[in-house]
Amino acid sequence: MSEEAAHIRVRLERRYDEIASTRMQGVPVMNPALRVAALGFEPLGADRLGVLLTPWFMNLVILPGAAGEWATGDKLTRDLPAGRVEFIVTLDEELGPLVMCSLFSPVFEFADQEAALDAGRAALAEVLKAGKDEDVENEAEEKDAGPRNVSRRAFLRGGAEDAA
Repeated sequence: MSEEAAHIRVRLERRYDEIASTRMQGVPVMNPALRVAALGFEPLGADRLGVLLTPWFMNLVILPGAAGEWATGDKLTRDLPAGRVEFIVTLDEELGPLVMCSLFSPVFEFADQEAALDAGRAALAEVLKAGKDEDVENEAEEKDAGPRNVSRRAFLRGGAEDAA
């Protein structure tokens, strides 16, 4: 774990703790069994990729390495090792641009923090996996065909089958 990744996680956790205790306080989508946690955020190319867990959502998050001309709500598609994933931009006044893909929202299916963290770690590992273990010929054919689209449902179930 790099110092930079640890610093990013601390910044994200502080900011979303603040949001949880202010804007989200008392909102019925909050799961009281959960608290804010950030996982990952090691480099992926020029970007940083991780998972952000809050009492109201769990998202894949990209912190872009290069600035873009984005507005909140813009959609971006990124090619990740597991395939092509669609993200939505949010601009935070303190953190800057966060490019997010919802994994769970709300997060009531998690009984406790450890279950949610396990799911977040599994999701991050899955998106960083370069596809299913297949023979070399199949891998070469996939490379020639370009990046695969991965449905969110397939991604969360641990599969990397093509999106419908």
